[in-house]
Amino acid sequence: MANQRQNDGWLWGVKSIAGALGVGVRTLERWLVTDETELPVSKIGGRWNAHADDLQRWKRQQG
Repeated sequence: MANQRQNDGWLWGVKSIAGALGVGVRTLERWLVTDETELPVSKIGGRWNAHADDLQRWKRQQG
């Protein structure tokens, strides 16, 4: 995951975010569409982004 960190921990794109969470791209896309998971991600300029620390915290909370 250290390779994916760019710009002080910000991850850009579905592949980077999925990799940080340890899930497949399709799983992440399904989560983003349903919005039931309350993922700490946002869309800027048509591209998904998230901070690596926020993703790790979310992942720990999921159990």
